[in-house]
Amino acid sequence: MSAEAEARSTIDLPGKQQELLDAVKQAVPDKPIAVVLFNGRPLTLSKVDETAPAILEAWFPGVEAGNAVADVVFGDVNPSGKLPVTFPRTLGQVPIYYNHEPTGRPCDATQKYNSRYRDLNSCDPLYEFGYGLSYTTFSVSDFSIDQSRIGPDGKVHATMTVTNTGSRAGTDVAQLYLHDPVASISQPVRRLRGFERVTLDPGQSRTIHFTVDRTDFGFYDNRGKFVVERGRSSCTPVTRRRRRCARRSPSRADRPASQPRSDHGPGHLRPGPWCCRDRGKWSSSDPIRACRGARARRLNPREPR
Repeated sequence: MSAEAEARSTIDLPGKQQELLDAVKQAVPDKPIAVVLFNGRPLTLSKVDETAPAILEAWFPGVEAGNAVADVVFGDVNPSGKLPVTFPRTLGQVPIYYNHEPTGRPCDATQKYNSRYRDLNSCDPLYEFGYGLSYTTFSVSDFSIDQSRIGPDGKVHATMTVTNTGSRAGTDVAQLYLHDPVASISQPVRRLRGFERVTLDPGQSRTIHFTVDRTDFGFYDNRGKFVVERGRSSCTPVTRRRRRCARRSPSRADRPASQPRSDHGPGHLRPGPWCCRDRGKWSSSDPIRACRGARARRLNPREPR
């Protein structure tokens, strides 16, 4: 079902596989079911997610598929992979990807007049880019950056502490995202700018280091030139499923003269609220100090290193 020139009009489980899964669940309702997927594209798995307590994404693993899958299912190997694509809840969300551009009315499933789906009670995909579980749990803490303002050739060093909070040794992938809330060209809601695998024993912690420079803050303008504009950017640490996010619109003084008034809606620019995001729900909260903005002033356009 996945090959060259093999497009599908639906991305549910093909054939009668969903019926087979439902029949197995009905026959042994007290037994946990692990679903193993062999596929080459994202699928809509909302019904599978409701039926099975565990889903193993195997993709196309090759001749050692049987041994690899058995090792994970029986617990001899602790999985640590993260999704390189986004799995939608329904086909109507396609195209869907993590680094989409913002809208004037960001999605809020509880409000009517915004960019939401009328028949969905969530703004998030079923499984987002970078998502992945294991037989243990991890947490991120003590996220900080060494400076809140940088010059033309400056660098920001970000650190975060990853802790194995479960009872088994495991590997996680710490991820760092950036967001530029206001620019001359609308920027994605977040951009992956660093990731690192870390293997930890139960209760063990390790500090992860990232370096962010002008090649991470910048973008290509309408003339095809690489530029870094003066303003604010937010840094967001992510591990596993949940993420913390902070954002603040820049003040009028932070905006270049040629920059549009705002890419988050009409009206004049003013400091916006700090927000914490979890599973698509925004709510006002205290400032997340670790995600304070890093400033870079406009540079002469030149190609990145």
